Amino acid sequence: MRDQVAAGMDVGGTATRALVVDARGRPLGEGRAGGANPTAHSGRGWEMRVLSALRRALDQAGRPRVGSLVVGMAGGEAGLGTAARRALADLLAAEVGPGCLLEITGDVAVAFSAATASPDGTVLVAGTGAVAAAMRGGTPWRTVDGYGWLLGDLGSGFWLGREAARAALASLDGRRGSATALLPAVAGEVLGEEAARAGCALSRRDLLSALYAGSPVELARLAPCVTRCAAAGDRAANRICRQGVRHLVSAVTAIRARGERTPLVLAGGVAAGDHTVARLLRQDLEARWPGCLSWGAEPVVGAAGLAASRLAGGPEPPEGVMR
Repeated sequence: MRDQVAAGMDVGGTATRALVVDARGRPLGEGRAGGANPTAHSGRGWEMRVLSALRRALDQAGRPRVGSLVVGMAGGEAGLGTAARRALADLLAAEVGPGCLLEITGDVAVAFSAATASPDGTVLVAGTGAVAAAMRGGTPWRTVDGYGWLLGDLGSGFWLGREAARAALASLDGRRGSATALLPAVAGEVLGEEAARAGCALSRRDLLSALYAGSPVELARLAPCVTRCAAAGDRAANRICRQGVRHLVSAVTAIRARGERTPLVLAGGVAAGDHTVARLLRQDLEARWPGCLSWGAEPVVGAAGLAASRLAGGPEPPEGVMR
């Protein structure tokens, strides 16, 4: 397999990335496409966005022979059944050609491997969705949340965005104590700056229509409204930020012992970003597990690294992963 390359993918709710590397992990090509979380984009062509990102990476790399491909998928456990998993595997296999070792797994494994070489620890992935996992031998053996936008993902980008929309609507209604800068911020995001300046003169019908126009998970685009308004001192936004942090910390504490010293990896735009929620989250987790935190590593690099390991004769994926 010395003449073959490896490829990794990070399939998220907001964006999909593919990375082609040589046997030593050196990058050869990269591709990007829109979000393809199957829970969030069911029935909306998400499989073709996965394929598009892979094709772009392979084209940039000069169409080499791919010996191993690892795909980490956000929301896979909640929304990717056996038939859909097999259909995606067939689609990808047709693209990379025969003889490729193909593994489709959850996003927690690739996020964890991107940040640490340790086989054991904890990972919190909070981006559009949210899930925490205890890792043993490089494999998630216990998870919390990751249920998708309808049933969970507490503290995620979607959750923050939905809470922003609720706060904005309460303010528009004029409910007692509900005044918040989130109203013009949300209106500006979904209706444009002119609507944002209208304030309480906004049409309820127009705002609701705009909020319902897309898929539910698209409310995640309102998450930055929360962090910006919180940074400016808005009470409602700060309350949402603190509640979101409590949800995320609760997920971690459910699976991690207080005195544990293994790595605690944070990934995703909410947990590993540079904003109010991420800073409060890291402050809380650092106080509980000092010196254990790691963040900022790109999950697609972890996926490509796992694929390169398989190419070099590393361990086969454990039983129970999504294949």
